Amino acid sequence: MSDAEAQNSESRSSQAASGKRELEQAPLMLRKASWILVIGALFPFFSALRYAAAAINPVGELTMNFDWKSWAIIKALVVAGGWIAYESSLFRSGDKPKSVLAGLAGAHAKAGIGVASLFWIGAIVFLFAGGGVYVEVAAGGTKEVFKLGMMAEILTLMLGMYAIEHIHGYEHGGKFNPLVPMLMLGPGIAGVLNLVSSIAAFKNPHSNLGALGLIGSVIVAAGGIFAIKIMIDSMKEAKAHGEVKKAAMREARKAEREAKRAAQAKKES
Repeated sequence: MSDAEAQNSESRSSQAASGKRELEQAPLMLRKASWILVIGALFPFFSALRYAAAAINPVGELTMNFDWKSWAIIKALVVAGGWIAYESSLFRSGDKPKSVLAGLAGAHAKAGIGVASLFWIGAIVFLFAGGGVYVEVAAGGTKEVFKLGMMAEILTLMLGMYAIEHIHGYEHGGKFNPLVPMLMLGPGIAGVLNLVSSIAAFKNPHSNLGALGLIGSVIVAAGGIFAIKIMIDSMKEAKAHGEVKKAAMREARKAEREAKRAAQAKKES
């Protein structure tokens, strides 16, 4: 046995002893896609792009500035919730957590994700309890351009952080939910649509916001498309494994029939 094989065998033995499974290629890649999604969602990839595309004047009687304060508070609440969920997952798996928040998992297995959900709900309540951002549009009226975009960003950031926590739990003996990669179809499609509609964001004085939104949209689209590719590849791989298994079963049945015929012929002779 080579040194590399010995190290791999030792690693698998230690993982089995600790209850940690060796992740397949799909979950490993999905974790990377989730991190890409989180990074993209930290940008104002939807709210800033909508604002820049709709705003006409830098400051006007009916034009409001982009609400950076609310944006920062909402993102902080979502990130805090995701961090609590992940820290609790570390605590449950026996890994060393990085903060006292992990102690929530000591009270109940679902305490961490429960508190995280409260933070996420708080972010949504804070968003819709606010006044919103209204800008002057070409038709001369006003349009609210902040809440819908922020809601998309909240959900994308929540999904990315939950996926990271979920895969960590799966790595340490939990069950894998195939719905998680399927949900990433949404951000992937939204990111691509944002790229298509981003031209209008660079036709007014708020093009700097449009640029931020565009960068975030590119990253979110990349994470979503990456997850979609992983899901398609996994389905193809599962189908191929299924075909191999069916072929093996057919061969086994054929061999069994031939053995029975041979035994019958021998008996008759």
